[in-house]
Amino acid sequence: KQQVRAERAGQANRLKGRFGAIGHGLPSALVRRLTDPARPCILLTGDGSFGYSPIELETAVREDLPVVAVVAVDGAWGSVQSGLASRLSGRQQKTYTELPHTRFDLLAQALGARGLWVEDEGQLDAALDEAVGSACTFVIAVRTRTVPSPATYPTQGY
Repeated sequence: KQQVRAERAGQANRLKGRFGAIGHGLPSALVRRLTDPARPCILLTGDGSFGYSPIELETAVREDLPVVAVVAVDGAWGSVQSGLASRLSGRQQKTYTELPHTRFDLLAQALGARGLWVEDEGQLDAALDEAVGSACTFVIAVRTRTVPSPATYPTQGY
């Protein structure tokens, strides 16, 4: 189970859940940066959700809003795969849930931000240090494997 520790109220926001919107992460991070400019803003997101609004990286660069987006690139709608697996008695269902392994680090660079591709978890601490220390809009795209989602959603309508 992955967790991010909050040291004070309002420091961590988790806005996904049964009625949460997908794809709001980067726009929400920009607002967070505007409302608390003295503190670093780090977005943790998956590739499916990040793919909804990566063009907002250009907004962040243009408006000088240094945010760090850490994108888990597993090439899957993981929570949908988990929901389908529970509905189908554990059988893995990849139809309509696979995504390309998009190089969001390169997209970030094309939009004027900085970007790093991380293949090995041992590189992540240094990448985070570089990103937070840069005071730039920064994407760290991390190649990951798909794991069962901790979130569960109703599977009717899949």
